[in-house]
Amino acid sequence: MTRKSAPQHRLTRRQALQAGAGMGAAGGLLALDSLGVSASSGSTGAHLEARAIQDATPRPGGNLIAAGTGEIRFDPYFNFVPARFVYSQLFGALFDYRGEDPLIPHPQLAESWEETETELVVTLKENIFFQNGRAIVAQDVVDNIARAKDPDIGHYLFAVLDASVESAEAIDDRTVRIAYKSVHPVKLDDLAALFLIPAEAMEDVDTAPVGSGPFEFESYDSGDALVVKRFDEYWEPNLPYLDSVTIKIIPDPAARIANLLSGDVDAVDALASSDVVRLQDDDRVQIVT
Repeated sequence: MTRKSAPQHRLTRRQALQAGAGMGAAGGLLALDSLGVSASSGSTGAHLEARAIQDATPRPGGNLIAAGTGEIRFDPYFNFVPARFVYSQLFGALFDYRGEDPLIPHPQLAESWEETETELVVTLKENIFFQNGRAIVAQDVVDNIARAKDPDIGHYLFAVLDASVESAEAIDDRTVRIAYKSVHPVKLDDLAALFLIPAEAMEDVDTAPVGSGPFEFESYDSGDALVVKRFDEYWEPNLPYLDSVTIKIIPDPAARIANLLSGDVDAVDALASSDVVRLQDDDRVQIVT
């Protein structure tokens, strides 16, 4: 939603998932609030986009250049909210929030599922691949649940899954059964935050991340820029539109805005309230929350 001003707000886990999932794969008009960079304290949660980018009809090709505020962590289990763009564009999950109703989990890597109060059986889509070329199988779900339940790794997911999941097993290559310790009504919501990493890439996820999202990691120079490129084997037809996204690390707020107004970047993140007020009537930019 486009607004002329933006109140300060705090994202819930579901809102963060919605923000991250709803942009890059869907066509390339990426909201900087979901670009996976750390928001500064006291920011409004708003961001600016060049109006030409906001108003353009999506078409294949091109590189989006964004300005972020700080260092980026790639492990999707480390800290979800600050890096939700990176996670949702590099990695895939069984479910997301890109359906017609943004409050209800929608199948992503999952094709179908059956559930009781204490059990969930998920069937994966056929012919879905990690960015290293390996097919995604049910054992990958089991491995990632086990990783998330490790208290030294799982961070925010540890408390969610360790308290609820009794066990997980691969029935065959496409089917996984998850048993719960008690009645658990938000099974799909939990799995929307479980981004899958191939077991062979888990150790190096912070330096060479591998997932199944619409973009794959190309390079990251700490303190300079992150570059992700289109994943040609992405499972959703004709997506993403963009060839690549570059996130330049520009900590100084004034410098980020100057880069936007000069055309050196297409979008900036983490705006102070004073910047929103100052720029809300500038026809060159669009303020989005």
